[in-house]
Parts: sequence; C-alpha cells; structure tokens
Amino acid sequence: MTKTLPFLALCSILYVSTGFGGDSTSEARAYPLQHKKGEAFLRDQNGDPHFLFVDANWALPYFFTREEAVRYLDDRQQKGFSMIKLNAVPWNRTWNEAGDGAGDSNAYGAKPFVDRDPLTPNEAYWVHFDWLLEEAGKRGLQLLIETPEFFDPITTPEQARAVGRFLGRRYGPSNNLIWLHGSDRNASQEDARLVEAMVSGIREFDTRHLHTFHPGAGHDSIEGLATVADTSWLGLVWSYAYRPGYPWGAIEPYVRATLSYRNARGLPVYLGEAGYEEERTPTLNTAAVIRRQIYWFVLNGALAGHTYGHGRIWLRKAGWEETLDAPGARHAALATQFFRQLPWYEYTPDTEARIVIENRVKDPTELALKGDHHVACALRLDGTGALLYLPPDRPQDLPVALDLAHLPGKLSLRWIDPTTGASVKSEAISGGANYPLASRPNTEGSLDWIVLIEQEK
Repeated sequence: MTKTLPFLALCSILYVSTGFGGDSTSEARAYPLQHKKGEAFLRDQNGDPHFLFVDANWALPYFFTREEAVRYLDDRQQKGFSMIKLNAVPWNRTWNEAGDGAGDSNAYGAKPFVDRDPLTPNEAYWVHFDWLLEEAGKRGLQLLIETPEFFDPITTPEQARAVGRFLGRRYGPSNNLIWLHGSDRNASQEDARLVEAMVSGIREFDTRHLHTFHPGAGHDSIEGLATVADTSWLGLVWSYAYRPGYPWGAIEPYVRATLSYRNARGLPVYLGEAGYEEERTPTLNTAAVIRRQIYWFVLNGALAGHTYGHGRIWLRKAGWEETLDAPGARHAALATQFFRQLPWYEYTPDTEARIVIENRVKDPTELALKGDHHVACALRLDGTGALLYLPPDRPQDLPVALDLAHLPGKLSLRWIDPTTGASVKSEAISGGANYPLASRPNTEGSLDWIVLIEQEK
C-alpha cells in the first residue's frame, strides 16, 4: 500500500508556487479566456489551458454589502475558484426565494435604472458593480455576468439592445468576465428577439469576451437557443441537470453531459448548473451528491469545468458565512485541484465505452437505466490510460467489469479518495477483457472513489 500527502495539501503547494496542469495561479491568470477551434476546453491569453471552477452567487451585486463581498471573494480565491456567476441586475426570483419580498435595489438602496427605465442606467448602482468586478479581478476571479434581457423592466428588443450597448461599452475593456444570457429558460420565439438584441448591443463595443447561454433545467445552451437564427457568438456550452427527484428539469447528470458533449458543435462544454449543496432541504444535495455530479459531468464531457453552489450563500440567508467551508465546497475544490493536476485536458470521454462494459448502449439515454450506479470513464488521448469514478451509491457487491484489453503494456491502478484527495492504494493489475472492480468505504464511509489506470512505471 502506498501512502501519499493528502491531495489537498499537495495541491496547495503546487497552486501557490507554479500552478499545475496548465492552469496558472490566480495572480498570473491572463484573461479574457478564449476557445481554440477543435478543443474541448478553454485557454487563457497566454495559451495555457484553463479549467473553470465556478461558484453560484447570483445575488452578490445586490444582497451583499462591500464588507461581505470582500469576505466572500477572499474565501473563494483561497479555495481555488476561478469565476463567480451572478446577475447583473436584481432578479425578483432571488428576492422571493430569500423570503425578503420583491425588490430591485442593491444593499445600498441603489436601483439599476432610474424610474425603472432601461434606457436610463443609475450611476450609483453601476459604480458598485464596477467595484465588484475590480475586486474580483484583484483576486484572479472572473465574473460570469447574466444579462437582463429577460428581466423586468426590459420588454422590447430596443430596450435590450440599449442595455447591451451600455454593458458592452462600460465593461468591454475589463478582462475578467464572460457574458451569460438566457436566465434559466429556453428561448421562445419572442425571447429570441431579446437575446439577439442584447448580444448585438454588447458586441457593438465588445468582441473580446466569450458568451454562453443559461437554458431551462435539463437542457444545454444549444437546445436553449433553438429559436435563435444566428448563434455564431456562442463560445461556451452551459450544460444543466438536476438529478431525478427534483421538481423540475430532472435528468441524470451523466446523460445530460454525454448529450451536450455530442451536440456541442465543436464548442467546449461545462457544468453550468446542477444541485446546490443543501438547497431546498439539507438532505437533498449532500456533499456526496455534489461530488458525484462533478465527476459524472467532467468525465462525460464537461471538460471546460464545473459549477458549485450553496443554497444559503447565493440567497444570503442567515448563517451564510458558516457555509463558506461546507463539505461540498471543500470536496469541489479537491475535485478541481485533481483535474488541474492530471492534467484534465489530456483526457476525453470514453464515448464508445471501450473500458466500462456496461456502458455499451446504442443511445446515451439508455445509460439512465443505471441510475445512481453509473460508472463514468474518460480515456487518455494517447490511449495509454483511463480515469474512472465509482459513485457513492453503487453497492460493494456490484463490481463493475472493465475491458482493459484496449490499454497497452503493464498497468497500475491507483485509488484516490475524493473526500480527502489522498492516494490510498496503488497496485499492479493485469489487463484482459473482463477485469472486476469493486468499491470499498472511503475515509468518510461513502463508497465513491476516483480510479486512475496508468502505464506501470
């Protein structure tokens, strides 16, 4: 048995010194990000691969004071996040879900538009947003800015275009942002006109930054933009899945990721949204669920990165500060550090199920029959190794059969605990067409493991 430094400690050393896996330290990141044709991931302005680690804090510009925002941004920087997704202007849904009643002002009473007129931005509101973008940049953080084409009081394409021009002119010169459109629903025919107007307004002044689209739950950006004639501006595909049991958009995350990867038209895919930790009820999205959806998504095609969220943080509910270090946040950071160190861009989803025999299906939707037992797998691009994730709900007495005949030479198998990052066992294994692999409890008593199969050294 081989013991190593806990992975989090190891990665912390690497992260502070030189960066790892092509994803540089936060201080040295060169934004804006870009996409190179034919690649399933993003790169920074230095050409280095970049793995997105996004935190959901939709209401950061309007629920949080500056002091609270600084505390939050400092914590997210320390945990290795690279981006915060948020609304550019207050969204009534966030006020209602927070239980504070409707409202359209930030923490200092400033509204985004004078007299609710989209053609008249309120400088006091946007000065605060300027400050937030700058503070994020100081910490190497980007903002994923959701534009308000679907938000009250915008109702016409002319208003959307005017707001787009304002945003593009004001924030185009900033480096640390990506534009997000859509706002949690697929575009109807009427919506399409608003999206097109907002995008065109921004692009009159800003053609440097990537754009993505926030579809309805269970869908991705490609599907959400089906009514939009020209989507040449789309540079990143948001993939969105709430697991079965949720009241909306239920689809197995690994099925959604597989479908998005196959339909992405050569664009990178990332996990835009899935379950937020402790959202709705503390037992619905546990740390184990957070881990599972991350590994399922990334190994099945979300190679641009993933998103984490906590139900108390994004709504600034009482005690939100205590949840900054929630178990799911720590495990999401471990997952990010693991992928960056691999490095992740040297792997691709095993879409032909060469390794995991039970994944050999004609249609990706058939994978859903595996439910919570699905074993995700990605292959090294050079064909010399594989990366698997055994989920927490797969019983120990249900081993997964692996076809290792496709991997050349002598092989070694390494077990990595996703709850600690520690490599706890490394062993030489034989190849063959039916190698049984069974799980065992990890440090926290769960059954999920990362399994790395490599050429024996």
